[in-house]
Amino acid sequence: MIAEERRELDAAKNWYLKALEIDERLGKEHAAAGTYGQLGILAGMRERYTESGQWLIRCVATFARQHDKAGVQRNVQNLMVFFGRATATEREGIKKLWEEAGLGPFPAPEDAGPKERHHRASSRAECSSTIGRMRTMRDAIDNLDDVTALRVLSSFAQANLRRGSFETELTPELHELLLGELGVTSVNRANHPS
Repeated sequence: MIAEERRELDAAKNWYLKALEIDERLGKEHAAAGTYGQLGILAGMRERYTESGQWLIRCVATFARQHDKAGVQRNVQNLMVFFGRATATEREGIKKLWEEAGLGPFPAPEDAGPKERHHRASSRAECSSTIGRMRTMRDAIDNLDDVTALRVLSSFAQANLRRGSFETELTPELHELLLGELGVTSVNRANHPS
């Protein structure tokens, strides 16, 4: 079970890296920032807190350059959640990375906000649920060309941003949006029940 979860997280990381490569090639800095954040969350889920800090700090710095205060706040919260789980040595390294990024004073633990309580309650079941959602996305975009895959991933991210969450729940709204992005018509949808 644990080996399977690790493989799924590796697969998710590979998909995010592919999306990041496309975003960077197309000059979509804001979209790339969101992907940095997702990579930071994945690293944190794998208890790789220094790597998580690297991605999340890069995310915060990019959102700050884009003047996206909500993106900055959301990802500072995510950073502080994983920072709280890190060892003392890892925490010092993460603080140094923050300082090197020129982001000002390191956030206080209370900057994690109410989401920290939610994240502290995370469990193996929640990780398994996330992995299941990642499988759904992987299966949906596995054979798509880069442009279509980017549209699908962007729609997915936009739906999550509208909800103010990085959680990847496949809601009916998102399901319809993804089907539309995949070019599945109403006739085809009857043959592909959700």
